[in-house]
Amino acid sequence: MAVTPVTMASSTKKEDRAKEAATSSSTAGSRLEVRSWEKLHPHGDVYSPRTGHTVTSKDGRVYVFGGTDRRRRQQDLYQLEIETGTWSQVQTRGALPPRRSGALGVVHESDMFIFGGYDGRDGNYFNDLYYFNFDEQRWSQMPSVVEDRPEARTDHIMVLHSSSIYIFGGYNGSSRFNDLCGYDIQAQRWSRLQAQGSVPSRRFGHSGVVHTETNRLIVFGGWDGRDTLNDLYEYSFVTNEWRKLETTGNSPPHRYRHTAVIFGDNMFVFGGVDKTHSRFNDLQRLDLVTNTWSEVCTTGSIPSSRTFHRAVVVDSKMYLLGGYDGTDRLQDLYSIDIGALTPPSLLDICADYVRTNLDAVLETTTFKGVPLDIIDHVVFKRDLEGRLRGKCKLCRPGRTLRKEADRINLNKSFNALRFYLQAPIRLHVVYVVNFIASFISSQSLLR
Repeated sequence: MAVTPVTMASSTKKEDRAKEAATSSSTAGSRLEVRSWEKLHPHGDVYSPRTGHTVTSKDGRVYVFGGTDRRRRQQDLYQLEIETGTWSQVQTRGALPPRRSGALGVVHESDMFIFGGYDGRDGNYFNDLYYFNFDEQRWSQMPSVVEDRPEARTDHIMVLHSSSIYIFGGYNGSSRFNDLCGYDIQAQRWSRLQAQGSVPSRRFGHSGVVHTETNRLIVFGGWDGRDTLNDLYEYSFVTNEWRKLETTGNSPPHRYRHTAVIFGDNMFVFGGVDKTHSRFNDLQRLDLVTNTWSEVCTTGSIPSSRTFHRAVVVDSKMYLLGGYDGTDRLQDLYSIDIGALTPPSLLDICADYVRTNLDAVLETTTFKGVPLDIIDHVVFKRDLEGRLRGKCKLCRPGRTLRKEADRINLNKSFNALRFYLQAPIRLHVVYVVNFIASFISSQSLLR
């Protein structure tokens, strides 16, 4: 069966629909943003496999406290020297916090603070606040008026903004919470914040990050007792107001007990589990400037699906530690660079557009169902050095978007990149589709 090449013609309804698809296309599966996972193999005295541990970082070291291993809840403290890849158990002084899992922690100056969790054996949930001083290697309990403390809980979020600690949500074995409490470190005082606006529903197992530049707390997902969630809220530390965020792109599947970290203007979400007990190992990115979701295309040693793990950022890398994969508790360690990427070439952009909008691209042709392998390995292929080679004359190898990169700041939003294609898209589509048509015809793939 012969394939009719596309010819330049006046605008049609089909072309208008193709343009509309280009404008609203999802970035899920996009090859513009490719990041590589690396499995690390540190040595030394490694902590036991566990879930619900507390993970923080300071001065190039990652710290792991407590959690549940294969025997019981723990109260030990380990540190990883990232530069040397060496684990060691920290010999601490002072009164150790009781054994617990599900506590969270933050670092302020020379202290690591942990709050909440549960002991599992006696059914005790905690609302104590401990801190570990890195200089003295000593544990202490922060003083506070008992009546002012938040209710005991686990699976909450704990963040630091300015010189205050904030707690939101969680679970105590019978009730879920949606209260927001703050602890002023200098004044050593708890307070319950009577926030205004659209307060998130009661939940636990959600995630929270602070976008310092805009003084916002970003809350994602969780479990409300009936279903897992994928909604998104922001809390303004300036106005004391909650607001539900509307997003573009493909929102991640509902989940809880995932992790979220922030780097620059992007929040990255990894893993978690839904109400059918399906676990995830996808990496999702939220552009906090445009409120656009996209699934990151990852390569390398991709971690297994898991929940109740922990993640932390050091420099521009996210480190993933432990968790539960449905069979056993884990003690593995992965890293992935979540920093700014090199702006892609015109050919990279063209290939990504064609790949993620293939149906719209082929709508003006007489054939359908082109395998993605043909797009990835024939129309757009890479040489031995990994450089993209393709058949679009407008996007021949070597042409870049340097000027456009400066204009629209590609490092902030790859979605803005697609705006470049909307004006000359007919030319790109014609060149690419004609090549696809001639290739398929010559290979007799269509009958």
